[in-house]
Amino acid sequence: MSDKCALAFGEVLWDVYPEKKTLGGAALNFAAHFALKGGSARLISAVGDDTLGQQALCEIQRLSVDTRFVSVLPGRKTGRCDVTLDGNAVPKYDLIPDTAYDRIPAEGVDDTRCDVFYFGTLALREGRNTASLRQLLARISGLKFCDLNLRAPYYGRDVIRFCLENADIAKISLEELPEVLRTLDMPCITDTPLQAEAALSSLARRFNNLRLILLTCGADGAAVLDCKAARMFRCNAVKTQVVSTVGAGDSFSAAFIYSLLNGKSLLSSLECGASTAAWVCSYPQAVPPSAQKK
Repeated sequence: MSDKCALAFGEVLWDVYPEKKTLGGAALNFAAHFALKGGSARLISAVGDDTLGQQALCEIQRLSVDTRFVSVLPGRKTGRCDVTLDGNAVPKYDLIPDTAYDRIPAEGVDDTRCDVFYFGTLALREGRNTASLRQLLARISGLKFCDLNLRAPYYGRDVIRFCLENADIAKISLEELPEVLRTLDMPCITDTPLQAEAALSSLARRFNNLRLILLTCGADGAAVLDCKAARMFRCNAVKTQVVSTVGAGDSFSAAFIYSLLNGKSLLSSLECGASTAAWVCSYPQAVPPSAQKK
């Protein structure tokens, strides 16, 4: 067990498939995988005072994630996302609007000590959480990790800029990189690896607060730009039988930062992220049942 601590701000929602439902949300997935690696994790979120909310709290606790800052909001519905998978096991998401996680309160979060603070774009989709997140960011002394988790139409220039301006580390997928660049009115030619790497360097120059930019590339592996040293590190994907890619990026982020916080090199941390993501892809849910506390 490590003494490293993660604090994650963002959505808790049920991923509802045609035949089942599983608990998810990028912030929860990140926290669960950070705890699974051996760290401690606390979640700042909100659920409704409904059956799904009570079920969510029980499941989060089973994942060894601290729920003291998960608010139960009267009269609000717990988050839900209808998910379908295409022939390549790539998910399509249909998010239900105006749910409990769109109104996460910062009041009552009386302990923000952490080694890494995780936040993403989806929880800012309706604007109500920006003030809460801003309050929390002002109190964070650990690394700030931002996941640009774009889900149309729930993002825009202001959201992306806010996240990048307040992060030390940003994670972007190769699939989403052109949209990030277009939204920021930056050149968005990313057809080759060299072009994608040049785009990351442009982002680093524009947002000079960033220390690292992670780029996940699916079957083509991952890369990380050390913004201050202007050096790129790359690793290959780990081969696996892909069942679903839901949660793979979240598990990658958690494994990468956990490894980095424990003194591993950027390359070793990339490889840890890639192997963890491959393991998750071999299961139908974001946190495989073999990892869950019984």
